[in-house]
Amino acid sequence: MQAQGGGAMVPATERTDIAVAAPPPMSIEEFRQRTALVKAVVAEMEIEVHYGQIPGTHDKNLWEPGAEYLRAAFRISWDYIVLVSEENFETWEFRYRHRAMALNPDGSVYSAWEGTAWSKERRFWCKKTCPKPCAQDHDPFGMEREMLPHNVSDRSLKRAFVAMIRNVTGTSGYFKMATGDDVESRKTTSTASGSAQSSPDSDKHPWLVTCPEHDVEWFQSEKMRSPGHKPDDGPWCNLPPVINRRARQGVDAAAGILGWDKKQADAWVKGEYNDTWSKLTPEDHISASAALGALAEKKLSETVIDEDEQTEGVQAEGHGTKGEIETVGELLQIAHERWGMSREQVCGALGQTSPTAIKKPYADRLAELETLRGTSDAGPTAEQKA
Repeated sequence: MQAQGGGAMVPATERTDIAVAAPPPMSIEEFRQRTALVKAVVAEMEIEVHYGQIPGTHDKNLWEPGAEYLRAAFRISWDYIVLVSEENFETWEFRYRHRAMALNPDGSVYSAWEGTAWSKERRFWCKKTCPKPCAQDHDPFGMEREMLPHNVSDRSLKRAFVAMIRNVTGTSGYFKMATGDDVESRKTTSTASGSAQSSPDSDKHPWLVTCPEHDVEWFQSEKMRSPGHKPDDGPWCNLPPVINRRARQGVDAAAGILGWDKKQADAWVKGEYNDTWSKLTPEDHISASAALGALAEKKLSETVIDEDEQTEGVQAEGHGTKGEIETVGELLQIAHERWGMSREQVCGALGQTSPTAIKKPYADRLAELETLRGTSDAGPTAEQKA
């Protein structure tokens, strides 16, 4: 509806409430079947196709293709109404609100969710290189002006639809957001110089900005499938395998502290991220390494042993000998016993941020500490024992 009276915004449809007729509760067997179906369907969904990664987290954002996938799997019938349609063709400002409704077999509504969109959102008007805030004194980016109201209205409906599907199917535990944003809105784009630029709103882990092995910034041209760089003295270095390798080292170290084998660590990853390690994104790899590292540090912090008992235990088991340090926990115990060092002090002395980052062999790390402390292998002093 075009603006009237000097370009004033005119609502085309007033918002009205809709009665919701909830279906009867499921039986226990029906609930179990539905839960199994949810897990099976989500397991088949693909990142960058059905959902995306929320920048800076391991959480997932459901996209319209994923919502359509879920709708087909659950055979959901739905409809929608336009609640608000404000259109001003003089200022090219458009605002819409839609309500998406899941329907019972008799056509009654049992769930409804709403979505909105405004033409002045950056996604409709600005290039990714536009400053924030942008004066928007240029044409809409990537479309003819005449297509603007259609695209804004379509986005409002998509947001309502995706939010409705996520909640009706009970997949909010898998997808923390349901914006309906498409793939391009989340992908890293390239500037004319070829260096990688991400959304200004995202806070990236340092490894996603700079290669942790060569201390060189990643870049991605239009023809590259993922960020990378070319070292001066070696083959091309790509981001995904580097992050995979580095993050896996952290996972394995944390698993060792927790007393887990590789199978148990992989099972934890699958349970937390609903996918196997090889299928996770670099962001998920980093997140998994940090999360499991936090669990390992928590276990270390909870392993508080009385100093006298600790001394007796270490000496009785022969841990005072450098060649028999098998775990990072034992290394921390010996450092505390000899020099009264805390976990943080040990990590700082060895140039690491956490115990899980301390590398084997631990006997060599103890030797480094001895050199730094200027001591021998003779054990704690009388003053430290006191």
